Amino acid sequence: MTLVLAASARSVRSLWAVMDASVLHEARQALRKREGIAEKNLPLHIGSWSRREAAPDLIVDLPQWAEARGIDSVIWTALPPKFKNEDGREPTIDEAIDYLHGLTGRVRDEADRYIRLAPKQIDTAYRRKIEGLFGWTPLEKPL
Repeated sequence: MTLVLAASARSVRSLWAVMDASVLHEARQALRKREGIAEKNLPLHIGSWSRREAAPDLIVDLPQWAEARGIDSVIWTALPPKFKNEDGREPTIDEAIDYLHGLTGRVRDEADRYIRLAPKQIDTAYRRKIEGLFGWTPLEKPL
């Protein structure tokens, strides 16, 4: 499981960073490579926005936010939900918990690390339930 933007989710604070790229296409390619996304999936799995374009539905007030910071373009991973090999399927909280309960060994350790390293500002119902059941609270530093 990984973090994704989802239309069904309530808005939460996210973090951002300046990327060292002067051309939008180069920035999209760099993010694609970092995330291990195949070239053929670039248009679907790397989102972008530039000034004078319509704002994306999933990122509230993006044009105003970018204007206030002097930012001309923004990119993000736009991975669709997927659960049990079903594209577009978002697991329920109970399904996510059942999935995590079924993990063992290194895979469970990696899930623990991934969830705990997600920025604490990513405050979702999933995270609160996972914290309560597993004790996987946010970490300030990597394990």
